[in-house]
Amino acid sequence: MIRIDIQEIIADADMEKLSRFFKDHQENIYQLIRERLQQRPLTPYKSFISEHPEGQKRSHAFVRAFQEALDGRLEVLFEDQRQIGYKRAVEGYDLEDMFTYKMAFTDVMWSLINSNNVSQDESGLISFNDIKAINHLINYSNFLLSDSFLRTRDEIIQHRRNQLQELHRYAASAVSMFKREELRSCARQGIFNIFGLEGSYIAPIAGHDDDSKEGRLASGQLPPGFIEAIELRVKQTSKAMAIDVSGAMIGFDEETQQERFQTVCIPIHTTNSDATVLFIVHDKGRVFKLQRFDKNLLYQFVYFTGALLSNSLMVSELAGKKEELHELTGKLISVQEEEKKKIGADIHDTITQALTAIGYKALVCQALVNKDLPRLEQELNRLVHDINGALKKARSIISELRPKILDDLGIVTALHQAISCFKEDSGLAVSFDCPETLNIHPDIGIALYRICQEALRNIRKHARASQVDISLNTIRQNWLSLKIRDNGRGMVTDPAPKSKSHSGIGLLTMRERAEKAGGQFVIESKDMNGCQITVTVPLKL
Repeated sequence: MIRIDIQEIIADADMEKLSRFFKDHQENIYQLIRERLQQRPLTPYKSFISEHPEGQKRSHAFVRAFQEALDGRLEVLFEDQRQIGYKRAVEGYDLEDMFTYKMAFTDVMWSLINSNNVSQDESGLISFNDIKAINHLINYSNFLLSDSFLRTRDEIIQHRRNQLQELHRYAASAVSMFKREELRSCARQGIFNIFGLEGSYIAPIAGHDDDSKEGRLASGQLPPGFIEAIELRVKQTSKAMAIDVSGAMIGFDEETQQERFQTVCIPIHTTNSDATVLFIVHDKGRVFKLQRFDKNLLYQFVYFTGALLSNSLMVSELAGKKEELHELTGKLISVQEEEKKKIGADIHDTITQALTAIGYKALVCQALVNKDLPRLEQELNRLVHDINGALKKARSIISELRPKILDDLGIVTALHQAISCFKEDSGLAVSFDCPETLNIHPDIGIALYRICQEALRNIRKHARASQVDISLNTIRQNWLSLKIRDNGRGMVTDPAPKSKSHSGIGLLTMRERAEKAGGQFVIESKDMNGCQITVTVPLKL
């Protein structure tokens, strides 16, 4: 920085006369500066100085600081200019725009001095040395202002460059992470490296027990009850929220004017646009500052983290699907063999034996043709009865393979028949709410029919229920919902996707049937409080 001898600035000037002159015109100087600024094209800084109360106070402060310099306290003016250069750089104003104010001040000073010298006698003139001193004060104050501004701007640029580099490092290291715990740890470190903030962590909205517990333990330095309050607010609004310096909860977006906060909370959205987790930023209870650039950078950080979280969830889901498919494939092979064995046994125990009996009766009837007509008639009647019984058993076996009633009369009639057979076999009370007719794709129909069959089979075997409620209704537009609820003991194992590996083949096949039909399969169950299966599928594939 240029060093000057302050005393040289004022050595040859009559500072006492200059001080009186400036003091006499001080209020007029302030008004004339405003008038000159208003005559020029409007810019952000001119608008701030001329119209905003804070800007008007700043203009008064500069005029007073110049008066202090004329009274011999030059450092007051110089320090004022250093501070305002720093502040305006941080606020993002343009240096050239700021100098329009200083130029207006200089024009006013020369105009007033010229008017004074025209009207005054020799004793009241502002001399050349006086003008030289004022000119030195203005120029050196301008130098201090611009030097402080440019130094601060360079520091800001370097700081923001470092922030962007840290964001790049975070992206490079986190992009290959697929475990949520690793991603949480990397996000905490990333937010510290970029913003210098402590205690940043991911806390789930959905309430996964493993994450939720850790999130709340990590929040010990946040205000009591804050996590619960902010979660509720974000759930209601799906928008970012913050706690300001007064402790009030406010929105946190591009329109937010505040720059100082106690806490900031931003929902992280995955690819399906659901707010999966909250990202909470704080500094151990201290107030911290986020400028416009920092806010935008924080949103980019959260958006990228959301993409990484989506990848993590997708990888976890694919891994679960792979494991589930492997398990399902093995079980389906066993089930196919069991079904073949069962069908073979059914055919052997029913159809084969019935046909053998029919064959023997046919031989008996053949032997009685010319010998005992009354007995022949009796044997023929028995033969007809056995043939009808064999046909009935054959139809039953075929119906298990593919219910013909489903193709002929539709899903509603087919479910009525299946439920009627279930009631007869189990003795349970069953209610069935459905429309009279439904026109759906055959593949959708067989999926719902098999899911209902399997659900009823599970209820009969495991639920220990006394009441079953079934409903089949259209919801929204072109969607169908099948709900099967019992009042039994509930599921022993957790039906959530993360524990699907512990589910039986029935649940796996029901889920696969629903998802193959383009729908969803959801189980809600609590111990000793029944179980509800909800299947949502499109009316058309």
